Amino acid sequence: MYAANQGHTQIAQILISRGAEVNAVYDGANALFMAACEGRLEMVRPLLSKGSKVNMMDAGGENTPLSCAAKKGHLEIVKILVKHGAAINAKPPNGDSALIGASKNGHTAVVQFLRQSGAR
Repeated sequence: MYAANQGHTQIAQILISRGAEVNAVYDGANALFMAACEGRLEMVRPLLSKGSKVNMMDAGGENTPLSCAAKKGHLEIVKILVKHGAAINAKPPNGDSALIGASKNGHTAVVQFLRQSGAR
């Protein structure tokens, strides 16, 4: 959903409430992936509640919503994704795990949370 990626929260929420396909791929990723990467907490919750795939990888095989949010330091989004079953130790074939991505980018609070949640 392009609206979610562009920060058009109200439009995206209307589309979601009217049955928009939350797992449709646009520009190589689903709306949850885009919202998680961009730090759009207000979009992550409704997308998850409508069944967005929490472990869907981007087309390049570099990130999952969790690994992208972690490497960008979006702690609250990381917490929500883990709560909703994100594979905490997943390592995309062409990228880093959430723990490694957060570590490389100096996001110590994210690293602490992931380690406390079982990341290795």
